[in-house]
Amino acid sequence: MNPSRLVRPQPTAIRQLCGVALRQPVGARQAPSFATLSTACFGRNPQIHRTCLSARHASTKSKRVQEPNTVARNVENDPILAGLYAPTAVDNVEKKINQILAQKDTVPPEDVLVPIMREADKLSALLVKSGTAEKESNPKQGAPDAASLLSDLDNAPPSARLPVDKLSSLVHQLMLHPPVFINPEMLGLYVKIQSRLRQPEKILDVFDLYANKPIPKPNSSPVQYKQPKPDRILAAIPTHIANQAVDAALANKDLFLAMEIVENTFRTRSFNKAKLVRKVTVPLLGVGCLPIGLYYLAQMYAEAQTSEEHFSAALKVYGGGAAYLASVVGLGFVAISTWNDQMKRVTWARGTPLSVRYMREEERAAIDKIAQAVGFREKSRWGEEEGEEWEAFVEWAAMRWMVVDAVELQEEMNPGS
Repeated sequence: MNPSRLVRPQPTAIRQLCGVALRQPVGARQAPSFATLSTACFGRNPQIHRTCLSARHASTKSKRVQEPNTVARNVENDPILAGLYAPTAVDNVEKKINQILAQKDTVPPEDVLVPIMREADKLSALLVKSGTAEKESNPKQGAPDAASLLSDLDNAPPSARLPVDKLSSLVHQLMLHPPVFINPEMLGLYVKIQSRLRQPEKILDVFDLYANKPIPKPNSSPVQYKQPKPDRILAAIPTHIANQAVDAALANKDLFLAMEIVENTFRTRSFNKAKLVRKVTVPLLGVGCLPIGLYYLAQMYAEAQTSEEHFSAALKVYGGGAAYLASVVGLGFVAISTWNDQMKRVTWARGTPLSVRYMREEERAAIDKIAQAVGFREKSRWGEEEGEEWEAFVEWAAMRWMVVDAVELQEEMNPGS
């Protein structure tokens, strides 16, 4: 394998079937029938294989973005970007990135890459803010929110959008550069930049690179690479970054992109391993130490008492304590795994194992978010959605042991609750 060249994976079947529908005008868009989608994409295995999409999504829909805090930064107070004209600031970032792209025989250090990504992040906020100058000068209008800022940017002339597309392509090329190592901070900044610039279709490519890109060895010339292990714990996409990518896809009303992001983040083996190690290992070690502590407690009690034999006293204490701890731990696990107050539209199907519910809660929450964004806003109309795209989404969730708008949980079906 030539390490200086990245082999881009082939498009997944779900994009091959849905790409034509996504490129059609809004009025004429139709999703493929789920019978075809299920046969081609899933087969007998309901999991879509984790691959990167080499073709760009062509969806041009827009939606209100729920990122007011990051867009409303005090970019004008930044010493790097203060007073710079937006195209000039983009040119400055371009020069820095081109210098790194030109160095193919050395590994750029993280203390150089991270500041460039931070500058690009602040510049993206500046571009969004500068696109609303005319609107902010109108005294009859209130303070614009994040959605109105990006709406103005969407309707801007091509000359005004040129810096946006240029910055988006620059950071994307930086991530694709073979000697560049993608660490979690750079990945988070990249997702934030592309989300703000309304380019979520470029996020999925970098998610695949995060796990499969050859790892360059520092201080090696020519650059030497280590073969990555996609299933390792460090290859898992952090939960907050994956959720931000799903929000970016939903902001562009790209249902299929949001579904693919869920497939390539929450349904990977690396994500399950990371959750198992970070959230399950410590409680299991604590539970495993309980019998040992209980044994020594029983021995201490048996030595302190004089009313019965040592073995009988220790056995009673150990047996009673073990039964009590087992019941408490069991009830605690059932309570944690069956907690459903956070569920809105997507719930687990009957018979789903409790361990599966706990390990895949982040996936269910992401699918729940998609259902709320794509379906009706009025709670009274939940369950009335129609159309091939919606039916495909419901079936896609059902193949993951999830139910969208379970009838027995709807308020209309339980008036007394």
